[in-house]
Amino acid sequence: MNKFIILVAVMSISNGMLAQVFTDSTERVKLSGRVMDRKTGNAVEFASVGLSGSPISTVTNLKGEFVFNMPKAFITDTLVVSSIGYTVKRIPVSAFKETDQVTVKLNQSETILEGVVVTDSLNGNEIMKLALERMKYNHPNFPISMNAFYREKQMVDGNYVSLIEAAITVYDQNNIKKRKSPLRSKIRVDQLRRSLRYEHPYADWWNKENLLLRGWNVNPVPYGYTGLNKAMRLENYERIGKTVVKGNPTYIVRDRKSNFWSTEYFVQAETYAFVRVEEHYIFSEKESKGWKLEHDTLDIDVVVKKREVVIDFKEYQGKYYLNYLKFDSNQDYFHHEEKFFNFRIMQDMIINNLEIDSPTKIERDEAIRIPKSLSSKSYDYDKEFWENFNIIQETPLESKLIADLEAKISLETQFESTTKQPE
Repeated sequence: MNKFIILVAVMSISNGMLAQVFTDSTERVKLSGRVMDRKTGNAVEFASVGLSGSPISTVTNLKGEFVFNMPKAFITDTLVVSSIGYTVKRIPVSAFKETDQVTVKLNQSETILEGVVVTDSLNGNEIMKLALERMKYNHPNFPISMNAFYREKQMVDGNYVSLIEAAITVYDQNNIKKRKSPLRSKIRVDQLRRSLRYEHPYADWWNKENLLLRGWNVNPVPYGYTGLNKAMRLENYERIGKTVVKGNPTYIVRDRKSNFWSTEYFVQAETYAFVRVEEHYIFSEKESKGWKLEHDTLDIDVVVKKREVVIDFKEYQGKYYLNYLKFDSNQDYFHHEEKFFNFRIMQDMIINNLEIDSPTKIERDEAIRIPKSLSSKSYDYDKEFWENFNIIQETPLESKLIADLEAKISLETQFESTTKQPE
């Protein structure tokens, strides 16, 4: 099963509280560790790390490492570490020391749907029917807000050319059956930093769209109820396996859209809640998808080479909320039927916190819009905020990103020089 990168961090607290949590060292505790497979000794990447009594969470990086900044009030809580195919590990926060990195060893799960007798004969369509019927009970069907970390990276011909990072707040009314699109969500950018703009022939075309909103739009749960229900009526779903997700027996159901494009839904066997979604698109010469890029000076055809999406959900107080989302899209650009260049967009979103009782509402004039790209948004760069923000540690991939983007000027200088650009 392929795993790849994404990030979203969500925190539903006011700007004043946000600044206090991440800048006042007396009010927070920093935990760091590394998650490993006990049997093989390999790093467990993108494992979920969170508190048992709070929606605050993060994920591990490609080396299995994590840094977890949390309010000091949770010092008596328990850290919960989980990953697909492993049993859940629970560790008292008091076991951590701020000067040490704790190694967390996860056991591979040997129990896959044992004891599920009555429902084990269900086919894929029957499983999805039950999951859709219980969606309003398993997933939020009431207003919530989230605070999140967003990272957007762009590559041209294998080299990084752009980096954008943002701390965001999301407000969602969550009326599942009446909801046609997640674009009804309101997203506000609270903090932003970015590298210098990379000038290329297609820059104007991409800057017409807010890629953060486009990435948010790929999540079908719970927003895509209508589309999921339509596929069920067409009997498109097939059951392809079973596994363990966060310690719970889980069905894997696939919607095969074509020989090269499919979506897999991970449905918990006991509750029929959606706990994970993966989308895989692999290039096919005969069935490739693409579009024509309209540009003033160039006639460019775009062919999708690869597209992968991972959407993970976290249970809190009996409901399943977005935990992280990863989107990776790779396209070839052709000019007069000859390959012009390769363009890749990687988007990571990690949910850091959510607010259920008193969600933070976002006014219409605060919310970002599709025509307004983050590359053109005006902002003030707050260095202190970013030094204390709860993000995953640097990985080898990020080392290449830094090397590519700092070829001529440091990222810190780029962050400072790209503030106050007109919107």
